Amino acid sequence: MISLDEKRVHGPDTDPETAIVASETGVGIVSLAGGRVGSVSLRYREPAHDVATEDGRIVVGTDEGVLELVVPADGNDPDGRAIRELGGPAPTTALAVDE
Repeated sequence: MISLDEKRVHGPDTDPETAIVASETGVGIVSLAGGRVGSVSLRYREPAHDVATEDGRIVVGTDEGVLELVVPADGNDPDGRAIRELGGPAPTTALAVDE
């Protein structure tokens, strides 16, 4: 996984938020605190049209259909390839998670 990390851009008492972003480059995971970016990682390296999340699940709409990014229990996925295909129409441009 490609990652750009800053040393610390927020105070020690500020809890960071996580944003998941779909783009033509892929799916980025961004750590934000106090209006500042703390870290950015590219989790999926193909064009993504939309992303939906719930309870740690990350579901992505792509040209090929719907994918779920699976984060291994140990968090170790250096290539960002832990992906499960969920099917769906191709291309998928809008998503929602409903369980």
